[in-house]
Amino acid sequence: MDWFSSDVLEDKKRPENKENPLVTEVFSWSLSDVLNRNLYNGKVSEIPKTLSFVSEYTNSFIYPLFEETHADLCCKILGVKSCPTSQIFGIQPAKDFRLPKSLFYTIILQKRLGSYVLVGGDLIALTDVRPRCVDDLKRPHMPYLVALVQRTKVEESCVECCIDKNRDMLLLKIKEFLKAFNLDSSQEAAVLNCVASRYCGHKNTTKLIWGPPGTGKTKTISSLLFVLLRLKCRTLTCAPTNIAVLGVTKRVMRLVRESLVNDTYGLGDIVLFGNKERMKIDECEDLSDIFLNSRIEILADCLAPISGWKGSSEWMIRFLEDPEEQYRLYLKDNIIPDESESDCSDEKDDSSSEGDNDEKLQTEKEKPSDLHMKKAIKAKSWKTIIVSTLKSEKKDENEQSSKQTSDKKNCKPELLTFEEFVMNGFDFLGKHLISCIEGLYTHMPTSFISVEVAKEMVVVVESLKSISKSIKQIVEINIGLKDALNGVRDARIRGINIKLDFRIQRSKLKYLQETLQFPEFKEDYEIKKFCLVNACLIFCTASSSINLLTEESNPLKYFVIDEAAQLKECESVIPLQLNGLRHVILVRDERQLPAMVQSKVFNFSIHFCYM
Repeated sequence: MDWFSSDVLEDKKRPENKENPLVTEVFSWSLSDVLNRNLYNGKVSEIPKTLSFVSEYTNSFIYPLFEETHADLCCKILGVKSCPTSQIFGIQPAKDFRLPKSLFYTIILQKRLGSYVLVGGDLIALTDVRPRCVDDLKRPHMPYLVALVQRTKVEESCVECCIDKNRDMLLLKIKEFLKAFNLDSSQEAAVLNCVASRYCGHKNTTKLIWGPPGTGKTKTISSLLFVLLRLKCRTLTCAPTNIAVLGVTKRVMRLVRESLVNDTYGLGDIVLFGNKERMKIDECEDLSDIFLNSRIEILADCLAPISGWKGSSEWMIRFLEDPEEQYRLYLKDNIIPDESESDCSDEKDDSSSEGDNDEKLQTEKEKPSDLHMKKAIKAKSWKTIIVSTLKSEKKDENEQSSKQTSDKKNCKPELLTFEEFVMNGFDFLGKHLISCIEGLYTHMPTSFISVEVAKEMVVVVESLKSISKSIKQIVEINIGLKDALNGVRDARIRGINIKLDFRIQRSKLKYLQETLQFPEFKEDYEIKKFCLVNACLIFCTASSSINLLTEESNPLKYFVIDEAAQLKECESVIPLQLNGLRHVILVRDERQLPAMVQSKVFNFSIHFCYM
């Protein structure tokens, strides 16, 4: 680590540093220089449209780079109060420490939750107290030190990785797998080169995928991300704008959907998050299944302790055990008088308690199916589901036919036949249960649902749909539902197999109840953290990646930046602070627009040109 005292450098000649002139320039600034917004006024000149030499071209960017770096540093100094900090536990000269210029130090920092983790290239200030404002850096006899964080040097070649035969065999399989994407030789080499770095745990890597417009960079990067998804390698993909993020996400999703075998199982490993309105998610049907906010809502419903997956599957099992016995109880109770009376009194009683009013306001926003499910489970009677559903349907019909008529008889439904009772009950419970099962295998990470269990879930969904359809057909042609349920008849009448064996469905549902184990969530933010920590592919803008800066046991390994030329270095620092990040891949072309800069001097005085 290099560091210099700002007090010493203020009145002395700039130290020579031929290897890194930018570092030399930055360390030459005193605090007053940093706060001087006109420091480079008059030095930043317009870049010529025609250039004679390469050196003339590169040298023309020196002062613009100094000015933009100066403007960013000035902004950070003015906001020093909100800058991240970390406490130093120890410091000692490093192996490469050489006086008077090569001042390399090894610093030991305190590791605790919320402390800042240093990243190579960071410019930091060392002080004895945490500064609250700029004036705290101007205290006499108590100077601050400026330091540059440098990465630990790693050998370019790794003998252990070079002789890894298992890695070579896997890369050959990946190469064979990539033939389906019709990549050319350069595109295929780029993908394999990026994937190969995953198997070297001895060094970090930075790759550049570059090419003029139309050379297939998006195709290459989408193929790479698809391979990383198959390898379960956690990857963050960012871009400067929402449009760019959506572009690469859509391309990857096309490949993913074409490869899905068990319905939508596997999409839970992919997350897209950001501003819903700006991304216009409602207009992108293909992306709704991976958008984080939508996923949180669906999982919250599926994992609800009463009306979610557990509750609905339990009630379906009870329904399948003995529908005839439940129908006899239904007849004995005469359609549950207390339930119907309470519904009628609710319509006419305007003096309800404040708690009831609050519950009414809350349930008005819920779907009728969710409301009936909650009522039934609270009443500890699955028959209430059928009755409540029927009453709700009749109430809607009466309101449409005559809004002015209010008859108490409308609250009391007609007595259901056994066929109607079974058909309505299975239809409602089945739809709710199917919704929960599909929501789970679509939005849960594959690390929580194995392929074998997912296949069984898809089979259960198809079976529930088939049984519901068969029951309706049997009732319509009136061939004896009780006999079909008891397995008395086993013939095909009008193309319908009237033998309905509920035992198979009960056993499958019980198997899923025993197999599926999910965390319990009390708040939506817990579901959000769960989805982000367990996702393999994450898509967002670089600035939105601040939501990922949390302590986690399963860190991201790859960081892909699409349209990297438009991303400022200071903005890329946000995702680069993620713990455990090992490999960075930059994707750009020579025709991309430049990054938007803050400095007014820089914006006013120059324009970008391409050679």
